[in-house]
Amino acid sequence: MLPFPLLLALAGVSFGFAPTNEVMTGIEPQRVRWERGPVQAAALRSDAFTRFLASDGAGWQARFDEATGTPRVLWGRGIAVRVGSESEVARDVAAVLERHRALIGFETLALADAGYDAQYDTWYLDFHTPREGMATYRGGISARVKHGRLVLLQVATSPDAPVVGTLRLAADDAITRAIADGPAPNAVHTERSAEPILLERSSLAGRELVRTWQVRTRTASPPGIWVTFVDAANGAILSAHNEVRFATGTVSALHHERNADSPLVLSPLGLVEVEGDVDSYLTGADGFFEVTDSLAYATDLHGTYVDVDNAAGTDAVLASAETDLLWATESATQAEIDTYVFLHHVKTWGERVAPTNGWVTGSFESTVNIDATCNAYWDGNTNFYRAGDGCNNTGENGDIAYHEWGHGFHAYSLEAGFFDGSLSEGAADVVAFLQTGDNLIAPFFGTDGWAIRDVAPNQVYPQDYVDQDLYVHYNGLIFGGAMWDLRTLLVAEYGEAPGIAQLEWIFAGLLKGGTDIPGTLYEAFVADDDDGDLGNGTPNQCTILDAFGQHGLGSLAGGGFALLDHVPVVTAPADVPTPIALTVGSFAPLCVTVVPDVATVHFRVDGGAWELVDADVAGDDVAADIPGQPYGSFVEYWIEGDDTNGDGFSV
Repeated sequence: MLPFPLLLALAGVSFGFAPTNEVMTGIEPQRVRWERGPVQAAALRSDAFTRFLASDGAGWQARFDEATGTPRVLWGRGIAVRVGSESEVARDVAAVLERHRALIGFETLALADAGYDAQYDTWYLDFHTPREGMATYRGGISARVKHGRLVLLQVATSPDAPVVGTLRLAADDAITRAIADGPAPNAVHTERSAEPILLERSSLAGRELVRTWQVRTRTASPPGIWVTFVDAANGAILSAHNEVRFATGTVSALHHERNADSPLVLSPLGLVEVEGDVDSYLTGADGFFEVTDSLAYATDLHGTYVDVDNAAGTDAVLASAETDLLWATESATQAEIDTYVFLHHVKTWGERVAPTNGWVTGSFESTVNIDATCNAYWDGNTNFYRAGDGCNNTGENGDIAYHEWGHGFHAYSLEAGFFDGSLSEGAADVVAFLQTGDNLIAPFFGTDGWAIRDVAPNQVYPQDYVDQDLYVHYNGLIFGGAMWDLRTLLVAEYGEAPGIAQLEWIFAGLLKGGTDIPGTLYEAFVADDDDGDLGNGTPNQCTILDAFGQHGLGSLAGGGFALLDHVPVVTAPADVPTPIALTVGSFAPLCVTVVPDVATVHFRVDGGAWELVDADVAGDDVAADIPGQPYGSFVEYWIEGDDTNGDGFSV
């Protein structure tokens, strides 16, 4: 489980519904990773990975970080470990890692966090891999043990990157620099802290691990949870982002069905206290209460789960001599009523999908009618803006309430890893469409009816991922779109209700891994697994791969799953034919069969005209000979072909 201070930090993070230029947002420092078939194939031939396959990792698969040469993710047939206690499982997993230091690329290993989820029978373990005594931001190794077997490793090590800089700057001085030179220098900063940490940076010399201070502060105006990386040697600001992201009587309420354009409908109001003359009663989900017969009955919207506050005036109170109490705009603003109802609707969903999630079982405040427009945000509580500037009141839109609630659901799901802003935006959109069944997120966000986002189009990683300020919502569409496509496929396979139940199980489970968007595919495999063995697939592995692959998650750069294994010819004897060999396989052999059908080798000599040679195809192998050339000739070549599915390949 995440350490208590980190949970507190997450509770202070704000995530908004719409991007805004008014307050700097930023994005966490990270490196976008491309995966190219020939490079991956070469990495799979490495001595270290071959040794892993010959011992613990028989039948395992891997994707490599092409910048570091180390695996980014490994998964496969489960490796049995003891799970009687946290110390047992940590020791056994660490022993596997220690046996393969050369492959994974670390000097020392230290358990950072461990958590167990009984619902999924899964252990989540994070290991630091310190360099010169310091951890690396978002670095280390994350392991998943399901049904008593190690099935997945996610790796972020940079073994060849030098550690540079010194801790010349003191922590207090780093905080001062972060405030003075950061994006909110004139604000009052509270909750200040500084932690020494290595930050991976790219320079003309290559990748480096820079000694920094990770400074955290909080401001009320502008709203912000600021995370600033200060160079510990010279005080320079290397990166900054804001974790605020700008979205026998009864009690009933008249509320919008979904948004400001929807009709008003009547629903019971649960978890509010009704006071009579001598006693009180907390309503159930059906809005029922029972108190001693009284002259008057009173209630408000300060419920035991959601406490709704009105920023534009006094909080709502409903009093009546009648026992059937009805909330309407005579007693409260529509935003107060709508928000209370919507947040309880999604709580009911959460109780079914993840009954032990702390966001579902806890309580929070929801402030409506804030004097700003066109946004909403989550900062451990939910916050909604008034109408104006072409936007409806965001507290009157169910999708927005579901989205902001979804940030809390994501944050409190984490058993390991880290909280990623772009993933959280996508996850919050998934929570919204799981309530509405609509790919459009928040129709009538604008007064003219426009929706803020659409998860149906195919946003693709890495080409559509933008590592810049204001793009967290845009980046989140990659994950949101993958989950929407997975919904479509699962419903087609199982039917409406069973298909959505499968989707909800996978979604709630994958969030526990605390990953980023590229890592969601592998966490989905872990959530879907039913036997502690990823080597034999999972019940929905091919469907997951189909949906996620459409968004570049699991597929290779340019799309597809063809594994093209070719050793480039660097030199060859003069005046004799040069053999060219290629083996064609699949990166997803349980789901996608890739068998070559026809192939051609194109070549040219000393920059001349391109010529071609038809290749022989036998099973998975492609072979051809480039004609012999005189001594000193410079030959360029490439191979292209089609597989038996009609898909092309080239290397």
